[in-house]
Amino acid sequence: WLPDERLHPEKSARAAARYLRHLHARFGDWRLALAAYNAGENRVAGLLKKSRTRTYDAIARRLPAETQLFVPKCEATIKQRTGVALAELKMPKG
Repeated sequence: WLPDERLHPEKSARAAARYLRHLHARFGDWRLALAAYNAGENRVAGLLKKSRTRTYDAIARRLPAETQLFVPKCEATIKQRTGVALAELKMPKG
């Protein structure tokens, strides 16, 4: 059997960070990147295209309820832990 690497916290965290970096590069916005991480990148891209917009706020109501809760929770957690607003969050080096 192949080992299940999802059970390795460090590997999982690094994979998640790489994917979030990719999503931020694609959408240019952390809130959209988090929404895409939770709901799927194609779903978010499709909603942006259909709505002819580029903002999270414009599509938030059309996202699944779980995602509508996920994005603000992440935003609040980052603000509380780092003191930095999500909009001001810099891309880490590396």
